[in-house]
Amino acid sequence: MNSYNDNLHNTIVSSLLNQELEKKQIYSQANAAMFSLYHAEAATITAQSKLTTATEDQTAKQAVNDQSVDATNISNNLVSAADQSNTYLKQAVTNTSVGAANVQIATNAIVKLAGDMGTVFSIVNAADFQSDIYDLTTDAYALINNTAQLAEVASDTAMNTSIKTSEVPGSAVLTKAKNSNTALGNLYSITTSDFNNASAVVATDTVNVATASVAEEKAQGTFENLSVEYRAAFSAYRTMNSELNLGLSTLHMPGMNDTSRNISFSLLRSPFPVLDKTIKAPLGPVQTYYVMLVKDQSKTTFSIVNAEAIVLNENAKQFIKIDGTNYTNYLPSATEPQQKTSTKKSAKTGAAPEPGSTTNPTRFSFSFDFFNMDANTTEPTLMVDSDGDPIALGTDYVLFVMAVYTEAYKKKLNTFDDYLSAGSVKFTLTHKLEGVTATSITLGLNTQAETQAAHPFAFNFPMSGNAGYTVQYRCMLLPYGTEEVPTGMMNELSFLELQADLLRMQQEADSYDAQISGLNEKLAA
Repeated sequence: MNSYNDNLHNTIVSSLLNQELEKKQIYSQANAAMFSLYHAEAATITAQSKLTTATEDQTAKQAVNDQSVDATNISNNLVSAADQSNTYLKQAVTNTSVGAANVQIATNAIVKLAGDMGTVFSIVNAADFQSDIYDLTTDAYALINNTAQLAEVASDTAMNTSIKTSEVPGSAVLTKAKNSNTALGNLYSITTSDFNNASAVVATDTVNVATASVAEEKAQGTFENLSVEYRAAFSAYRTMNSELNLGLSTLHMPGMNDTSRNISFSLLRSPFPVLDKTIKAPLGPVQTYYVMLVKDQSKTTFSIVNAEAIVLNENAKQFIKIDGTNYTNYLPSATEPQQKTSTKKSAKTGAAPEPGSTTNPTRFSFSFDFFNMDANTTEPTLMVDSDGDPIALGTDYVLFVMAVYTEAYKKKLNTFDDYLSAGSVKFTLTHKLEGVTATSITLGLNTQAETQAAHPFAFNFPMSGNAGYTVQYRCMLLPYGTEEVPTGMMNELSFLELQADLLRMQQEADSYDAQISGLNEKLAA
């Protein structure tokens, strides 16, 4: 691999790895915040239960005080959110400004190069008209002019992005949030003082409820913020993987067995379609794709050298081979949801590629059983990883895609390197245990003679799943009461609503991305 391709591959791998680590870190923080939220909610429920017992004659004042507490909690989270938004906004303004400046510097360099190329073209036109070097110079001149035009569009887009970002009034929102928080804090002090005058005992319990509620709402706000950050990190990784790593993914789809996964990735295309009219193969510039299995702990050291050694070894259990003779077996089915693919029209023909077409495929998507590679055999055929070990349950793996370019394409580029993707998101093949349905649990007599004397009663419920796996069940008894739960706390329904809001925001962002892409295509045309 030449130095440019080597550096590019290392950059892609490093970027995906850093984004994946950030996603894991935020996910761990969100889990920790969720447990903190559980404890805070438990403390709030306990304090509210004590308060309910002691304040039967103080309902009116208690209601006013509770409303003040809820409003203060919401205001605290609002200030926290506004402060976080203002901090990120300042960072975004700086980043977009620096980015716009860097893009402008690159644009100036490209435009200068285009001017120099024009001078070279004039010299060649005068000295070597209609010669081989004249034809090559003509092609290069056309390409550099197209690149310069695209650079100008990119510079304009970066400038507009910087302008729009700087117009967001984050500091004003933060100031108003702090003022509102101060006013609500004053209101909370007044209602608490009035409530303490009515009853010392009720006042003490109310302070406990307020303290627990503030901690609970603050924990909820932290959890919601981390949920948003995790969604953003997940979306960033998905976008980065789609743009830089063929959109390589490994998913367990509904209806699949435990050892099967859906594997999908986009096909490589030539960056110069106008110059590649001679490539008539259905897979474009690629002769063969190889999908290889690598242990997650080895993904940072797995390189094109290792991949080429596996191909040369010709062990069919170590890779999935896709070439011009069998590629139709790996195309998405008509009922399968299609991935987003580019619909940019050709500059010459005006025809857009048809996703899933057998004559012009853009993406492979297929179901694969790692424990039974060859469905035609009676004995299961386990896939072998890059170390030569058969795949095993409970081990973390990633997938790599190696693309072997056609000889004609390599000669056209004057480089004979093949392509190796970065690793996919890790996956683990496990046996899924079947849970017990809560409504099926009944309390009855213990029929086991050896334990009947010590434990006369037993919980009965049906079990399903693989009999080859021994499963032990534990029962937890929790108190059941009719006390009202404090309002405003996050529960399963509000958590699902939060997830739905995040998904809706992501869909709105995706729709804007499509509109921006369409505008860029119009500008390029």
